[in-house]
Amino acid sequence: MRAHTTALLLALGLLAIPAAADENWTAPEAEKAKVNPIASTERDMSRGRSLYRQHCELCHGREGRGDGPSAKLHARNTRPPQDLTRPEIQANMTDGEIFWKIGTGFRENRKIVMPAFVDEIPSPDDRWRVVLFVRTLEKKEASR
Repeated sequence: MRAHTTALLLALGLLAIPAAADENWTAPEAEKAKVNPIASTERDMSRGRSLYRQHCELCHGREGRGDGPSAKLHARNTRPPQDLTRPEIQANMTDGEIFWKIGTGFRENRKIVMPAFVDEIPSPDDRWRVVLFVRTLEKKEASR
């Protein structure tokens, strides 16, 4: 029933949902509360950068702006990738939430919005390293 009401409101233009809406993809509180156990060393940051480039860059882009080679196709099929350089995106997600999202991915109406990377990046430490790298993306954008 709720889905029908939402669809009706959208059709009537009475409900606006921003392109980057994340209301359906909320990490459990216990996951949000997790703290990154990996220190931000050059070695760990380099590994996180490498994994990001291998698994995330295709959609999120090299600098995290959501403008990777597959971003337009993704936007047509589901929703556009998040611009990870935006301060409000960074501020509104804990490290634990980013870690959880990388591992679990997100489907909407049976379509993959973001794939789960738990199999592609099986090491929890490596997923935490990706979180370390994702956190640097805002700083790059802010310094320009």
